[in-house]
Amino acid sequence: MILRGARLWEIAEAFGYSQQTAMVDRDRVRELWRREAYGDIIVQRDRSTAQFREIIVRSWEAYPKETKTPLKLAALREVLQAEKEIVRLQGTKAPEKREVKLEADQRPLSNLSDDELSAALAELDGDEAKG
Repeated sequence: MILRGARLWEIAEAFGYSQQTAMVDRDRVRELWRREAYGDIIVQRDRSTAQFREIIVRSWEAYPKETKTPLKLAALREVLQAEKEIVRLQGTKAPEKREVKLEADQRPLSNLSDDELSAALAELDGDEAKG
């Protein structure tokens, strides 16, 4: 019923209980869906990480067997690229330092409220995306 967009009173009526109980049940179902979706993401990320680790193993196995320099370099590039993908998937890349300059507002960043700082950073990100 939730998938069909049924209202709380319709769910309560169909199952013979109060709207409050229907709301609690609906919220619980949504929470379970969120957990399941998150679990699916974790499984897929782990599967992809395992595939990249396999590429690394096979590239290192191929490296000493190659007699030509370009092929040795290609194996090393494969290792490097796979490592970069693992870091991206796991979110373990070190944060990049960014210099923030606020031209319209000359106050030090420490004097800005959280909302003002968020708005300024969003504006900067928008400007960077444009050009």
